[in-house]
Amino acid sequence: MRITTNQAYGPHPRQRADVYAPSKASNETVIIFWHGGSWQRGDKKSYHYVGRALVRLGYTVVIPNYRLYPEVVWPVFAEDAALAVAFAKHRLKPKRLVAMGHSAGGQIAGAVAFDSTYLRAIGEAGAIDGFIGLAGGYDFDPARSLRPILETGEQSWRTTKLINQLPVPALLVHGQMDAIVRPHVSVLLAKALKEHGGRVDMLNYRFQSHFTILAPFIVGLWSAPKLRTTLARFVDSL
Repeated sequence: MRITTNQAYGPHPRQRADVYAPSKASNETVIIFWHGGSWQRGDKKSYHYVGRALVRLGYTVVIPNYRLYPEVVWPVFAEDAALAVAFAKHRLKPKRLVAMGHSAGGQIAGAVAFDSTYLRAIGEAGAIDGFIGLAGGYDFDPARSLRPILETGEQSWRTTKLINQLPVPALLVHGQMDAIVRPHVSVLLAKALKEHGGRVDMLNYRFQSHFTILAPFIVGLWSAPKLRTTLARFVDSL
């Protein structure tokens, strides 16, 4: 495994990404993973286990940081995500590029995957081939503390409202015991994607919560054969 840290995809100190690659990487498939943290905290270094787990499946993984609240508000998170996509596309030159994220990171990944606005603005429309969401915060009534972050009077942050093109295929993973982002949020996104003609695969875990949904990546995807095979089958089908 080869790990290259703090690769700049923009001028801001938070616009840095770590790249995890197999020793004999062809970069055929690159997965970009955005971390969660309610759009106001989190760091790529804390999610090194996601990169390592996916590399063991043969994929190259990019884990970017992005600017956070209170320095920025929506839609700057998505604008940073688009820059990270452009970085991965041109630096690694993959045949397939997959947007993936957990929690707030799932919402950010979904924004650039399903709304062409952000990639088109930098000349990269159509760069993403698939989407994987882990307990993403796609559409919910935000708590008062989140309203200044998301409800900025600009374009809607709700992923279900952002779809403005034929959606790329999506894999939505959620735990039924998630009390932070309720499971029905993934159902809402699946419904919206299907209404726009998209393909949606869903994987629900009866006994997983918002954070334990990441446990298989920490322990090793060998510990969760259903997730491992579903994820690999989905990515390889793109």
